[in-house]
This record gives sequence, C-alpha cells and structure tokens, in this order.
Amino acid sequence: MSNLIMARIRPLNGPLLASAEKHGRREDQAAIRRKVRDEPSLTWTPADITGDPLALSDRLADHVAGAMVPKAKAKALHMLIKLPASVPVETEADARAALELMVQFAQDTYGGRAVFSARMDRDERSLNSVDLFLAPRYPKVTKRKSEEAISLTRFGKLLAKKRGIEDRDNSAKGSMQAQGSALQDELADWLTARGYEAQRGVPKTQDGEDWRTPEMMAAIAEAERQVAEAKATLESAQTDAHQIREAALAEAGEIRRTALAAAAAADLRERDLERREDSLVAAEKQVKIDRARVGKDLARAEAKARGLAAREEGVALKEATLAKLIAQLEPVLAIVRGAVDRLRTAPAEVRRWLDPTAAVDKAIQAAPSLLEQARSAARSRPQQQAPAPRSAEPAEDDLALQAALLARDRGIAR
Repeated sequence: MSNLIMARIRPLNGPLLASAEKHGRREDQAAIRRKVRDEPSLTWTPADITGDPLALSDRLADHVAGAMVPKAKAKALHMLIKLPASVPVETEADARAALELMVQFAQDTYGGRAVFSARMDRDERSLNSVDLFLAPRYPKVTKRKSEEAISLTRFGKLLAKKRGIEDRDNSAKGSMQAQGSALQDELADWLTARGYEAQRGVPKTQDGEDWRTPEMMAAIAEAERQVAEAKATLESAQTDAHQIREAALAEAGEIRRTALAAAAAADLRERDLERREDSLVAAEKQVKIDRARVGKDLARAEAKARGLAAREEGVALKEATLAKLIAQLEPVLAIVRGAVDRLRTAPAEVRRWLDPTAAVDKAIQAAPSLLEQARSAARSRPQQQAPAPRSAEPAEDDLALQAALLARDRGIAR
C-alpha cells in the first residue's frame, strides 16, 4: 500500500440503502466474490444505539427521529474511505482504532452528528477500506422557530466553500464532484495534522461519475503496485547497469594498464635482445680478429718451429761431424801421446829442439779434458721444442654458446 488516500461520497435512495445493507451482511455477489478470509466485519454505531449496526434502514430511522427530514429521493450519504499505509489496520485492535478515527473525521467534517453506522470489512483482500453512512443533523434556525433538521448537502457545500472549490448548483454531478474534491483535500490535511502520512490523489478535471467499486479500486491499486515495482525494477536495473559500466570501465582500465606493462616489458626485452645481438655481432667480429691473429701467430710459430727444426738438424749434423772427428782424433791423439812420451824420454837437448816452448806437451795434457768436455756437452744439450700454436677454439665455443642463448630468448619473447 501507499500513502495515497481516497474519499468518495454519494447519496443513497431507499433501494440503494437496502443494497448497501445486503452488502454489509455479505449476502450479495460482490461480497461473495471479494471474500478471501473468514473474519467478521467491524462495526460502529452511536453510543445511544443498541440495535444491529448492519440494519441500515433501522439505524437511519433511529438517527433521524425527532428531526425535520426533507422530502427527497436521497435518504442518506455513503462515504467510502481508503486509508493510507501510515494508518495501521493489520490487527483487529488497529482496525478498530482506524474505524473510530474515520468516524471522528466524518463527524468533524459534517457537523458533529452525522454518522449513524460505520463498517470495516475484514474478509476482503484489502483491509484499509471504511464504509460510513451519514445523515447529518444540524439545528435549523428560522425567524419563527429552531428545530433539528437533516441535510445531505449543507455540509458538503460548506466544505467546498471552505476549500475554495466552486460548487456548481446548476449541475448535480458538478456539485457532488466539487464536494468530493473538497472532501479528499480535507481528509489528507486532517490525517496529516494528526501525524499520519497522507497524500491526496490527482484532482478530477471534468464532470462525470467518479465513484469506483472496490474491484475498480483494487485494480487501480494493483496497477499502482505494478507501476511502483516496475519503477523500482527500472531503478535497480539502472543502478546495476551503472555498476556494471563502472566495473567494466575499471576492468578495461586494468586490462589497459596490464597491456601497457606487458608492452613495456616486451619493449625492454626487445631492447635487451638488440643489445645482446649487438654484443654477439661484436663478439663475432672479435672472434674473426682473434682467429686471424691466432692464424698469424700459428704461422709464425710454425715458421719458427721449422727454423728450429732446421737448426736442430744443423746442430745434429755438426754434432755428428764433431763426434766423428772426435772418434778420428782419438787414435791420432794416442799416436801423438806415444810420440810425446818418447819425446819426454829423449834428452833435454832434443826436447828443447823439438818443443822449445813445451806447447806440445801442454796440448797433449789438455786434449783428453777437452775431448771429455765436448762429449759431455753433446750428451747434455737440451732438445729445443717449438711452442704450441694458440687455438681459436675457446673463442668459437663462447660464440656458439651466446648464439644459443640468444635464440632461446627470442623464442621466449615470441
């Protein structure tokens, strides 16, 4: 339910009053059709009335007794009120209080002695409807006398005047429309003044019947409920859409940041690969330079080795020649040594004549020592070896390793 209120009033002639009584007793088809639970209606009558509250004709007769009743078709007024959600009606106690509240409103609005019966039905789907039956009494004062009288139009017209709504007497429907509009204004303000939330509906803009059956009111209430639900659903959908949009924007931002970070990382890796490629190219150049240098060093070493080998061959040849000469000299030396020995045994004049300086004797003495030194030198001379040529293999191995690592990194980058 909403806090919208509704108040409708219409005159009842005899047959309509009888129909209202039958409906109050839940005997007509409309009452049977609307029934959804087994709960009795709540009723109200003035404190000095003890008869059946649902016997509307009898209660009207009791109410107008002793008063001047105008001769007209209309006998009473039926006021139907739809309470706002701010007035509780769920429990029987709450409903009883709500019924008495609306009786007080009708009494305050229609002169203080207007209501002769009131009812709240508890077996229908909607529990916030109140039916009030009025025949307003007032003291009618003329020049000749003062008496109690009944008027079904006096207070409605006064209310329309109070509210500044034109009461068009030239049209019965227009007059009732003005009184009904003023009644709804009055009910909304009356409830608000007592602390309840109450909202008046949109005023009617043209003449015509504005009385609505409970079925029509239920349909209107259901339509209003569906509209409210649709509005709430739309607002929820808009909220969800906004949240989804915000989440999508946040996710897109995160994806963009991730993509930028990945691109930056890829750029760094690409630059690193380029640096490593440059290093590899430089290494290849250096290897070529080293290989050329090693080749030159190897050629020089080979040439030097060949020179040493040639020298070794010359030395070996000389040593062989020297050994051969030594071998040839040893017999000669023996002969010479024998001659020297004979020379030593010769007379002194002969020795002086043959070797006046004793050089031969000295040479013979030194010869064995010199020969032995030559033999020792030939035996102990170290073998000269050519230095091993430098190899380019380590540099080539390093280059192959760098190329393999670069190929692996390129595969990872892709």
